Amino acid sequence: MSPRSFANKLLSVYTTRTVSYVQPKTDHPPLPVHRVELNLADGVYITHLHTWGGYNMAITSDGKVGTSVYHARSCILLFIFLHTTHPYQQVRTWGPDNSCLSRTGPPNTPTVVTLEHGVVKGGCGDRFMVVLCQNNRIYIWGGIRVEKYDDDDDDEYFKFYIGRIEHSQFTVPFDITSYVTRRRRNRSVITDISVGHRHFMVLSTRHIYMCSDSGCSQLATVTGLRRAQTRAYRSGLGRMNSVHTVLCGGYNSFAFGPTTLFAWGLNDSRQIGREGDNSVNHVHTPRSPALPLRMQDICDVAPGRRCTFVLNADSHVFVMGRTEPFTDTSLDVMLHFPEKICQIVANTRAHYYARTADNYIIRPNVTTNPPSYKRRKLEGVLTIEQIVICSGDDDGSSDQMAIVNNRRSIVVWNWPIRLQITSAGSV
Repeated sequence: MSPRSFANKLLSVYTTRTVSYVQPKTDHPPLPVHRVELNLADGVYITHLHTWGGYNMAITSDGKVGTSVYHARSCILLFIFLHTTHPYQQVRTWGPDNSCLSRTGPPNTPTVVTLEHGVVKGGCGDRFMVVLCQNNRIYIWGGIRVEKYDDDDDDEYFKFYIGRIEHSQFTVPFDITSYVTRRRRNRSVITDISVGHRHFMVLSTRHIYMCSDSGCSQLATVTGLRRAQTRAYRSGLGRMNSVHTVLCGGYNSFAFGPTTLFAWGLNDSRQIGREGDNSVNHVHTPRSPALPLRMQDICDVAPGRRCTFVLNADSHVFVMGRTEPFTDTSLDVMLHFPEKICQIVANTRAHYYARTADNYIIRPNVTTNPPSYKRRKLEGVLTIEQIVICSGDDDGSSDQMAIVNNRRSIVVWNWPIRLQITSAGSV
């Protein structure tokens, strides 16, 4: 078969799976929300919001500018200082208890974590948090939980061996840069980090570094059948062309750029767009998934545990993997939304939501025939800047959070509506 014939056949396959949504004639009543009080001073705004399992992180800015100093050794053994500027940012955390919040005080009240340098970016995992600071250092606190396979497993957290000393939980921010990058002095600028369920990724100008759970090849390492492990692993990849963002899913990893997308890790539901090994379903070599979208048009990727959503500039969403918590059906389907989609999010429980340009929250359902969706406003909210979704509960429910009203407030809601908001926070 010629390359042209193969391309036409591939296009025809995806065309038959393309579905256009019909916009609802009437909207449902606004969703009731609870507000999280951050008590921000005038001029301070929220830049990023992260959540996992009820533990939350908000990165805020006070409007000042800080200078970061990175070091690079030249060929004549002189230091060259490269100065870059970032807005000075602080981290506020809150949750059901103080086990992974790295500060004192009431756990459900957002409180600033003491860090010597301003924060560039951060994220939440399962009982741990990681941030990148302006001094080009990575800090971690909390503990990365071990997945238990039987009642005889005594270990609760992964062990880090740093300087021959075992660490499993960090009560205060701990500099983990040299462990992740395997160098005492990291001379390449760290440009991005991402935090997933039980692993995190670091992108520098030279390499991609990954750390912790490697049981499903999410660290791009060869593994056998998933097995119990208690030691945190680390691995690295060379710099991929045109990659400027790394993304962590439940047990998989993504590297994303203007013209490229790589994926590896768990693929038992085809959630990274490739047929995995029939017995293991782990893809340890980064590959580009076969997508019916032009790479240069992709504007957002939302990885969950067994589902991945890829959004392009035309509000087309390509769905890969299992899209419902309690079904074994894996889909490759293209969704055409009649309204402008700005963001799409997913979590480890196969929940997924989207945000529209006119400040609606969309809840798709791809299992109906034809697929359908509902959209709702948030009560008392004028503008929505970012939405996030919590890890979800075993009963299939989940909470959602959003930065709203010109990045000055955070609200929490749940959909389907239940009796109470389960996410922590002062309301």
